[in-house]
Amino acid sequence: SFNKLILVFAFVLISNAEDIEFFKAKLEGTTLIADERDGYITVDMDTLHPWGGQKSDPSFTVLPQRIKTTSDLAFDVRPNFQTYQDVCIFRYFYYLNSIYDFWGTISLAYYNISLIPSDLHFLNCHPRQVNITYESGEQYDLSLEPVCDQDVSSFPVLRGAVDTSCYGTTETPGAACKTTCTDGSQLTAFGKDLLYQSFIGFFFNEDYLKRALIAFGPILGRREGNDYYEVFYGWETTNSRVSYLSFVRGNNGHISFKSESSTPFKNIQDAYIVYGTRQDLSEQDPNPKDASGSIVVLLSVVATVLILPVFALFC
Repeated sequence: SFNKLILVFAFVLISNAEDIEFFKAKLEGTTLIADERDGYITVDMDTLHPWGGQKSDPSFTVLPQRIKTTSDLAFDVRPNFQTYQDVCIFRYFYYLNSIYDFWGTISLAYYNISLIPSDLHFLNCHPRQVNITYESGEQYDLSLEPVCDQDVSSFPVLRGAVDTSCYGTTETPGAACKTTCTDGSQLTAFGKDLLYQSFIGFFFNEDYLKRALIAFGPILGRREGNDYYEVFYGWETTNSRVSYLSFVRGNNGHISFKSESSTPFKNIQDAYIVYGTRQDLSEQDPNPKDASGSIVVLLSVVATVLILPVFALFC
């Protein structure tokens, strides 16, 4: 069944609470291939410190020091995605559930670049077929057409993220995945080698949240009792009280820096992480700052901002 298939990509926790397993998957053309018999990539998250943090640190962030205000975030502006609700639910939830914000934050934390992630790249380069082989040898095939009707968070993103200025905004939803930018130049996708894992119905307590932030960087999550997702990127301590830092969307549609006290701590009910090598790719930044310190963004490729408040992800 489809639900059984999704469970293949759900998070796996081994008997040792520090070990997390990442499922192996690959793309052959437009088909996502996964074979449980190939095993998993096992990571002891308490041995990972890509951003140099420790649980005992009074403050920690995975963001570059240059990020001070929302004007430093290229992905603060987002399209009027409400229009996608009745025509392409994949694109609609890409924005509603902050997958767009997640990939923008991943790009900052892992690569030190300001990315405006293209939803059309995410959509059109999504797998169109899934082939799963279970431990028993049983195989399961699933068509993901039409792609606009698919759950944006159910499968790994193996083609990374591409800036909107490269991919453009005029491609037909569901068209073939482009291999060059709109101007004919080489297309650069960031994060193709990142592994993805989901934690559905698993409660991150405060200790686990800290450890996951230190090991994996940005976390897309939904706090228990909330109906919206936020992107967690660190914590701070004021007067001996720890607060967790995240990006959320305000009523005006723009990003807000949120700092929420850990007293009481609200568990993270659903969460998504990535894992891979951190690299400084700032020389490839598609939206570098100009001399005034402002991000240079081709506003022509960004549609009108939706004035609206902000399910699940997938990379």
